[in-house]
Amino acid sequence: MRLVAGDNTAALLWGFCTLYGLGVGLGVYVFLRDGPPAGVATTYAWAVMATFVAAALVFARHVARQPCSRLTQLDDGRVRVVLRYPLQRIAVEVDPREIQPAVVMPVDASEVDGHWHTQLAIGHPFPLPVVVAQGSRPHCERVRDAVNALRRPDHEAPHES
Repeated sequence: MRLVAGDNTAALLWGFCTLYGLGVGLGVYVFLRDGPPAGVATTYAWAVMATFVAAALVFARHVARQPCSRLTQLDDGRVRVVLRYPLQRIAVEVDPREIQPAVVMPVDASEVDGHWHTQLAIGHPFPLPVVVAQGSRPHCERVRDAVNALRRPDHEAPHES
């Protein structure tokens, strides 16, 4: 097996969300144990705590939908695409010629020299394009070229002697 591309950016979000959730949980524990701070209306304190809890839940829901991806060339020439979510892992093996060409796109349409990503349209079971690399434009272009090289008809898997 040979790693062609991988994007673990979502793992950073997972870690930050975990720390934020733990902080909110600690705040709720202290609030329930000690009550609202002196001089603060109970209704106002409950509203603030509920806002932080709601924000943590919305953030966790959003982050749980962000996958880490890995694209690997197998010894037989096929390609394995793996998307890892916090509580789920989806893997599919396909012939590289069945994959649409990889494209490099800016994360924000207004960026020129900023943050870019390489995405790949695979189809079922991945309804959306899979981001296989993020970073500078030259890095993403190198990954795109490596992924698209797998699609060439003259590309063959390494043979054992």
